[in-house]
Amino acid sequence: MKKTLVTLIAASVVGAVVLGWLVFQNRSASAPPKTTPPVSNNQNQPDPNKHDFSDVDFSRKMIVHNQQAIEMTEVVLAVSTNQVVREIATKIQQEQKSAEDQYKSWLGEWNETYTNLSDFPEMDGHDMYPTYLGLASATNMATLKAATGSDADRLFISLMIAHHEGAIQDSGVASDLQYGKLIEFKNKSLTSYKNDIKRLEDLQKEE
Repeated sequence: MKKTLVTLIAASVVGAVVLGWLVFQNRSASAPPKTTPPVSNNQNQPDPNKHDFSDVDFSRKMIVHNQQAIEMTEVVLAVSTNQVVREIATKIQQEQKSAEDQYKSWLGEWNETYTNLSDFPEMDGHDMYPTYLGLASATNMATLKAATGSDADRLFISLMIAHHEGAIQDSGVASDLQYGKLIEFKNKSLTSYKNDIKRLEDLQKEE
């Protein structure tokens, strides 16, 4: 009796194994094992028609940057007799005013506020005067305003080169911008800055 029972159990086990193997072999090719669907490459991509904090922050900084550059050009144009310096300063002034207006326009569209350079106390230290990349210190600006003739030319050239280089560096840091028009405008501005730097450096070499 025991021998018969053992035989029946063994047969059942073998039968289950054989049945499982047959089911596996005959599995429909149209029903492959479930896999995780690939992530679309379009997910989490920037939308050039929208803006985020990076676009707002960059625009705010550039307004202050532009306003100081305009102030520098106004100072040198009031005292310089060097026609090349005056030509470059006039070009920079016009472009910086246009850029300032553009950044303000975008911030207005986004219902965002901004701070003007004149809103900062004209003193160095204690975060009272903006210290963005390339921005001249309040002390340097005071020195420029007090300079005359060729001294004003030389100081303007030096400060403006550093000012443009800072803007280029700041633009490189702002690599996560999203708004398409802002990115295009930034790249166009950088090309102009580099051309200005080249001309200003050529003037330095002539002195």
